[in-house]
Amino acid sequence: MSKTLFWGIFAFVVIILLVVLGSFPFNGLIDSHELEKFAKVDRDLRTLSLILVMDIADTGHWPSTPEEVETALSSTSLGSFDLESLMADPYSGDRLIIKCSPGMIRIYSVGRDRVDQGGTLDLTPSTQAVSPGDIVFKLSRSAEDKDIVNITHRGVAREVRISEIRTILGEEEEAVLNSL
Repeated sequence: MSKTLFWGIFAFVVIILLVVLGSFPFNGLIDSHELEKFAKVDRDLRTLSLILVMDIADTGHWPSTPEEVETALSSTSLGSFDLESLMADPYSGDRLIIKCSPGMIRIYSVGRDRVDQGGTLDLTPSTQAVSPGDIVFKLSRSAEDKDIVNITHRGVAREVRISEIRTILGEEEEAVLNSL
């Protein structure tokens, strides 16, 4: 095989690899723009879930439909929030998705693959690598104790007593939220 043919084949293979790999969603290799989107979604989901838990603590009402969730989010006593900005999904250009089932609320983004997996995928907790799937914040109510809410985000579940949420939040953090 001549050098020219070898380098021609080599260049062709490199170009094909660059094209194929350039469109492949690597978990560990994401650019700063994608990280900014993820950070926005992560921050907004945390804020929305906090507003929602605080509303549940204040009203004693567990929303059972997406419309009730939106009403709870828009009627917060934690200060004024730009709900439209918080609900904007930078990946899809649409709003974050809210799904409700008995005792469970999921608020999520379609994530960087821009495919709605129904709010079932999230961050890989063992590696902290961003999943190409949905970015999910899930609130679920304990069947045994209605005062307990399980909050799941990034694959980590936390149990919180609704009646103690203001104490857990603390006056300083609540003052920061009220200033937003």
